[in-house]
Amino acid sequence: MIEFTFFLIIFLLSFSIIYVTNLWLYIEAVDINNFEKINLCCTWGEKIEDGLLTYKILASDKHKIIIQNAIDDWNQNLNGLIRLEPSVNSSADIEIKLNENKSGKIAGQSTINYGPTGFIDNVKIILNEGTFGKSLSFNIIEIISKHELGHAFGIGHSNFENSLMRLTHYNNESLEITECEINAVIDANMWKLKNNSNFPYGTVEKFSICKQ
Repeated sequence: MIEFTFFLIIFLLSFSIIYVTNLWLYIEAVDINNFEKINLCCTWGEKIEDGLLTYKILASDKHKIIIQNAIDDWNQNLNGLIRLEPSVNSSADIEIKLNENKSGKIAGQSTINYGPTGFIDNVKIILNEGTFGKSLSFNIIEIISKHELGHAFGIGHSNFENSLMRLTHYNNESLEITECEINAVIDANMWKLKNNSNFPYGTVEKFSICKQ
C-alpha cells in the first residue's frame, strides 16, 4: 500500500511537470506581435474621479471648429466614461494649440506632464496647419486631433492599418474612433473606468489587445 501511494505521488508530480511544461510551450508559441493592439502609456489619477477633464483650444475660429468636432466625437464614443468639458479659467487639463506653421515634419505632438504621484497631471497638444510646406486638409487635421486626444487619454500607438492610433496618417484617410480605442482608454485608466476604485493605480498592462 505504501509502495502504491509513493508510486501515485510520483506519477501525479510527473503529470504536473508535463502539464506545466506543455502549457509553457503553448504560451511561448503565441506570438503577441500578430495581435492588433494599442500600446498603453500612462494613467490619469484623481483628476478623473468625477469623470471630467477640462480642455482649452488655442486656434483660429476655423480650426477651433475642427478641433471641437474631434472632442465631440471622443465624448460621444466614450459615452460618459470620461467627458471633456471646456475650461472656465485660464488653466486646463488638456490644452490644444494649433500653429499656423507648415514648415515642420510633424502634424501633431502631445506632451504629457506628470504630477508628484506619477499620474498624468496635464497634457499639451500642439497641432500644425501643415507639414513640409504644404497645408493639411481640414479632414486630416480633425483626424490628427482625435489621434492626439487618444494620447491625452493615456494610450499610445497601434500596430495595424486603418487605425486612428497608427503612427502615420495621410490626407485622403477617413478614420473613426472605434471600440478598440475606447477599450484602450479603459485599460489605461482601469482603476476608475473598469474597477471604479477610490484609489488610483497605474495599469500593469503594456498594451490593449484589439483583435487576434
